[in-house]
Amino acid sequence: MFVLQTLRNPLDRPLFPVPRLARSTSGAMVFGLDSEAATALGAAFPERRVANYYPAVVPGPPPAPRALDPSP
Repeated sequence: MFVLQTLRNPLDRPLFPVPRLARSTSGAMVFGLDSEAATALGAAFPERRVANYYPAVVPGPPPAPRALDPSP
């Protein structure tokens, strides 16, 4: 419930968790903004009608981009 409360506060509206039992999620969570949206999303995942997009909620701006050093 900590995630729900953390996200609900800035949105100032209820969130409805979407079960994703058909796929391994590696910690990704999906929420509907109303119960009808959550039900529709829950039905769409097993039918593979969902495109994945992963925005992040972070405190503050991201760090400056850096180049990765490919040497071992």
